[in-house]
Amino acid sequence: MGDTLSVCVSDGADQTSSLPQKPVLEKYRVVGQSGATIRRDVNLDSLLVANLEKDTIVDVSIVKGRRAHIVSPVDGWGSIQTETGYVIMKKEDGMTYRYRVILKEGAVIRKGVNIDTSDVVGRAEYLDIVESTGEVQEVDGIQRLRIKQGWISMNLRVNGSAGAPTVERLD
Repeated sequence: MGDTLSVCVSDGADQTSSLPQKPVLEKYRVVGQSGATIRRDVNLDSLLVANLEKDTIVDVSIVKGRRAHIVSPVDGWGSIQTETGYVIMKKEDGMTYRYRVILKEGAVIRKGVNIDTSDVVGRAEYLDIVESTGEVQEVDGIQRLRIKQGWISMNLRVNGSAGAPTVERLD
């Protein structure tokens, strides 16, 4: 038998608003060990846009087969998985947790999880509230917390060990 085509039909009852509809974006996390290659369009041989590091959170507007259109942090197309099934990007579950910065000096936000080699991308000031998926990785004895802007330490690093806490969980 032939293929089935699904079509949405509107009766016009929803046309009272002239505001454009925002596309529904889904959050994915880059989980591939080598990160994710992002290209200009859906074709695997199109122009390279960026190579995203592992643990980067991306906003996906549409999925076609094993390819996803990413609109943030860059605009382009990436593979969700390889032809052999190796997972490159995984859909986030949507759970978020709030943390308050309790260290008077604030907390440094880095692009990656590694304290010594990752670039500084910002600072969370004393009493700022930051949102996290709750993901924690331990690096050199210090627990690092993934927040929307990057990674922060859950404790100060003092002589290679965990010192005073930098954040407290609110919910």
